[in-house]
Amino acid sequence: MPNNLSVSRTAQGPAVIVLSGSDGGIAKAQNIAQLLCGHGFAAMAVGYFGLEGLPDNLNAIPLEIVEKAAWFLARRNDVDSRRIGLYGRSKGAEMALAAAQRVPLIHAVVANSPSCQIMEGLRGALPSRSSSWTWRGEELPYRRFGIRDLADRLARRVTTAAQLTYDSPCAIVPKTLRRRC
Repeated sequence: MPNNLSVSRTAQGPAVIVLSGSDGGIAKAQNIAQLLCGHGFAAMAVGYFGLEGLPDNLNAIPLEIVEKAAWFLARRNDVDSRRIGLYGRSKGAEMALAAAQRVPLIHAVVANSPSCQIMEGLRGALPSRSSSWTWRGEELPYRRFGIRDLADRLARRVTTAAQLTYDSPCAIVPKTLRRRC
């Protein structure tokens, strides 16, 4: 699990696991983790595809990656295990919401631009015909891309989604409600 942990304190406090979007890698998550660290959080950027040792494609990614990161943080002396949260952007927000339902150590989620349901995985720019996520070796239920979704994905490299309810504490903040900190 490639990761980058940033901590700027010695006392026990909150921690955030940061997940990037469908671009893969870890660079954008590292930038967000460093910003959070500057505000007193222990912040850990976690990659889940597109890096050496990880899948090449956003397809059948095990949510246990988040569970492993949460346990790593919970065992640290400078992290309050009752104050571990997730920050996910785009596809990472979808992953954060799905993981928060299954990983008891996660107590909060900030979902930046999530889909409103679990979408089909991708092999490059094409649908994979399987879920983006797995849990304990089983695919999570997902919505397949339709022809309109595929056309949008290929033309603009964006995805669309339909409705799903997540059963976790989370903050979904529309762009129109965001304020500068």
